[in-house]
Amino acid sequence: MLNKTILTITYLCSTLMPVSGQGLLGNTEILNNSEDLKEYKNWSLPFNDNIGQPITKIKPKYQNISLKKTNSKTNVNKKALKGEVSLWDEPQIIGETIEHLVDISYSQSAKSKLLDAEVTNLSSKHEKTKALTKDSLNYMVGYKGCGPSVDMGKLLLGKDPKTKDLYIASLRRQQFIDQTHENIVASLMQISEAMGINDESRQNKLINDGLTKLKALVGESEALNTLKKLNDYYSNLEIDKSVFTETPWDSGARQDKLKAILTGAVASDPIVKQVKQQFEHYANPGLFKRGANSTIQTSLNVASFFAPGYVIPGILQAVLTGFVASTGGSEQKKIQTEFLLDKRIQSRVMALNNEASLSLDNYRYAQVTHNACLLTFSRSVISYLSATHSKEVLTNLSQGNPNPIKTIAKSNDYN
Repeated sequence: MLNKTILTITYLCSTLMPVSGQGLLGNTEILNNSEDLKEYKNWSLPFNDNIGQPITKIKPKYQNISLKKTNSKTNVNKKALKGEVSLWDEPQIIGETIEHLVDISYSQSAKSKLLDAEVTNLSSKHEKTKALTKDSLNYMVGYKGCGPSVDMGKLLLGKDPKTKDLYIASLRRQQFIDQTHENIVASLMQISEAMGINDESRQNKLINDGLTKLKALVGESEALNTLKKLNDYYSNLEIDKSVFTETPWDSGARQDKLKAILTGAVASDPIVKQVKQQFEHYANPGLFKRGANSTIQTSLNVASFFAPGYVIPGILQAVLTGFVASTGGSEQKKIQTEFLLDKRIQSRVMALNNEASLSLDNYRYAQVTHNACLLTFSRSVISYLSATHSKEVLTNLSQGNPNPIKTIAKSNDYN
C-alpha cells in the first residue's frame, strides 16, 4: 500500500510538472511552437520537444539559377562577356546546396524513418512521464542496478545500448545527420576536383566515383541535377592566377587556419548553441534554487530517518521522491543527460573538424595543382563553415589578393 502511494505521488508530480524541461528548479525554456521548425533544416535540428515533428523543407535559393556549360580551366569563360565583374559573393550557394542535399538524403533514407519514429515516440508526453516515473522508482529502490553505467560504457565504446531514452535516440539521429553531411561534402569535393583537371580519363573516373557516392546518398536524378548546377557555378567564376603562384602554407600556418575556421564554425553552429544553453541551466541553477534543493532534500531525508513508525517515514519519502521528480529527475539521470548532450557536441565538432580539414587541405592542394574548381569549392566550404569569422578566415587564406575569385555577371550578349 505504501509503495503504491509513493508511486502515485511521483506520477502526479511528473504529470503536473513541465516534462520537457528540467522541472521546477531547472530549465523549462523550449521550442513550443511548431512554426519555429520552419526555420530549421536537418543540419540544425532542435533537440527539445519539437524534435520528433516533421521538418518543413526550405526551398533553396540556388534552384532558379540559369545554367551554362563549364570549362575546367582557370579563366573559365573564354568568350568576351558584356557586363561587370564583381567580387566573389556567392559562397552561400555551396552551403545551401550541401544542406539541401543533406535534407534530400535524410528524407530518402530508410534508417532516418526509423530514427524519426523512435524520437517521435519518446518525445510524447506519455513516454516522458513514463521515463520520469521509472527514474523516480530507481531513485527509491535502485532497481536498475548497474544498468545506467553499462549503457554509458557501451556508448563510449561505440556500441548501441538497448535502453529506450529520448536523449540516446536524439544522439543517434544527430550522428546519422552529421555523417551524412560529411559524406555529401566529400562527394561534392571529389566532383569539383574532377571538374578542374585537364586529364580527361582521370577526370571521368573521378566524376563517376563522386557521382556514384552522391547517387547512393540522394538518388540519381538529384545527383545529376547537382552536377549540372556545379557546372554552371564554375562557368561563371574567374580566378586570379596569382593565387596559384603563392607559396603553400607550412604545417604551423595550416593549424592556425584550421583553428580559425573551427572557432567560427563552433561559435555559430545551432546544435552547439542549443546544447550549451542546456548546460547553462545545469551548471548555473542560481543560489536560491541550489540552496532550496539541498535544504528540502536534506530536511526530508533527516525527518524520514527520525520519524516514528512506518507511515510517517513512508509519506516523507513519497514527498521527497515527488520533489526530486519535480526538479527534472534524480541527479544520476541529470548527469547521464549531460553526458549525452556532450556526446552531441562531440559528434558535431568532429564533423566540422573533418570537413574543415578536408577543405583546407584541398585548398592547398588546388593551389599546387592549379585546380580552379577545387580551389573554389574548398574556399566556399571554408566560408560556409567559418560563418561569422569567414571574412577574416578568407582574407588569411591568400597571401596576395584577398579575393582571388570573382563572379562574372550573367549575360546572353557575347562578342
